[in-house]
Amino acid sequence: MSADKEWLATLKVGDQVTTNHGDQWYGYRFHTIERMTATQFILDDTCRSRVRRSDGHILGASYRDIAPITDKVLAVNETVALQSWLNSLHTNDRKKMPPTSALRAMKAAYDEVMKEVPCTAPQP
Repeated sequence: MSADKEWLATLKVGDQVTTNHGDQWYGYRFHTIERMTATQFILDDTCRSRVRRSDGHILGASYRDIAPITDKVLAVNETVALQSWLNSLHTNDRKKMPPTSALRAMKAAYDEVMKEVPCTAPQP
């Protein structure tokens, strides 16, 4: 999927973009356009990735393009961050465990919200 040519034409040094290889498990990484040449954007990642200005494709990367940072991208990153936080509550260090009252309140809130979520798992 190539990036929108009109959007690509508006990009300038300092603009933030994401790559379309993020997902619900790892989230999206954001990059800043560090430099521009007549034909390429150079990103601020560790590899100084080069991106074709004509179509947004990251050179040397199969099936990867730059993309705008949309509400969907931000929502995925928020979900990943919250899941990571929730996983961090599981610890063997009792001093770092939330009090039982807080765990009860979180479970009650979770149970209430999940009542409204339709089951998407296949039914036997």
